[in-house]
Amino acid sequence: MTLKERALESAAQVVSRKRASNRERAFTRDIAAALLHFHAEKLRDAAEDLSKTEVERLREALVDMVNQFAYPTRGPKISTGGLSALEDAFEVLGWEDPHPTPERKCDEPGCDEHSTCGWPSPGGYRRTCFEHGKDEIWGASSLGGAEKGK
Repeated sequence: MTLKERALESAAQVVSRKRASNRERAFTRDIAAALLHFHAEKLRDAAEDLSKTEVERLREALVDMVNQFAYPTRGPKISTGGLSALEDAFEVLGWEDPHPTPERKCDEPGCDEHSTCGWPSPGGYRRTCFEHGKDEIWGASSLGGAEKGK
């Protein structure tokens, strides 16, 4: 197993643990940032020598990594948050910072927040922001007064 594969496996294990500490999550984000930086550099350096299919595969991998590790902002958009590896990736992809992500928008009419909750509804599967999904997913009584205005 290569160092990269071990780092990715370790990062995935930390992220998948529900009780990972903030320090572990920060370390995992640092690993991901280093990998993003490495892949952005690799893509930039090798783009001229690769076939169109190989370049597209690398681009898709970079887009997936950016979508996983970039910071969500209002709009919905994603941002580099000033992280140099993400800044490099945005540059390679030709994206502005912040980058619009309309596919991540809450599906509640008129809401411009990021969808953070996915849940089955009588009308089909929904992707909503926390505010529009909390009652359906957790039930208002289980929030213990955490609802807006309490």
